[in-house]
Amino acid sequence: MITSIMQPTFLPGLSFFSLIIQSDNFVFLDNVQFQKQSWQQRNQIMINDKKSWIIVPIKKSEKKEINQIKILNDNIHKKILKTIKQNYCKTQFFDEYWESFEKIFIKSCDTRYLSVLNINIIKWMCEKLNINCNFSISSNYGNSQSKIERLISINKKLNTSIYLSPIGAYNYLSNSKIKFKNHNIDLVFNNYDETKSIIDNKRLNLSVIDLLFNYGYSSKKIILKGIGKPYSPLEMVGKNF
Repeated sequence: MITSIMQPTFLPGLSFFSLIIQSDNFVFLDNVQFQKQSWQQRNQIMINDKKSWIIVPIKKSEKKEINQIKILNDNIHKKILKTIKQNYCKTQFFDEYWESFEKIFIKSCDTRYLSVLNINIIKWMCEKLNINCNFSISSNYGNSQSKIERLISINKKLNTSIYLSPIGAYNYLSNSKIKFKNHNIDLVFNNYDETKSIIDNKRLNLSVIDLLFNYGYSSKKIILKGIGKPYSPLEMVGKNF
């Protein structure tokens, strides 16, 4: 069993979905500290043919976990959807996906919880990309004392044999290979090169909706082009990411 664990991101990019594609289990890390102006509440799309931020404003909070964060107001979905529609309505596959995307977006915003919005949209995207995976949330697995203990605990409960970690987690996981191995879990790091998927440099590091509206059914194949064999902890030494 291969497992990946990530915080629920707003309209994630291709690397996020490259993890899901490779995993049997994908856990949304929803009970960790929320970081303001993070990927949990913003991402990039093309606006007026320029790469620009699209942001979900949230209510002010004091050191709350991601699953406790609330969307600022009832009408924010109107502004966000209007921006997306104005900039993607002429794409080849817009009409194919827009109605169901708009429906799930509004329904999720109505809950007022940012994590619900993010998770529901990610699941919707996986359905449209034909990505099959077992999804769950970390808050259902309890709360261990440290980051490493939390990850190991979740992986053990899922009978994980390989933990596929995002590259960004290398710094705090670099000395934990033995800890995972003691629980019969191999720690590896995602090897994804978006430049092998996206030829147009100005469209790198965008939300996957840019890909979906432009390429539709071919989107999963495009993401797959950038996936390489995962790095072992030893292979990560000396690499710059």
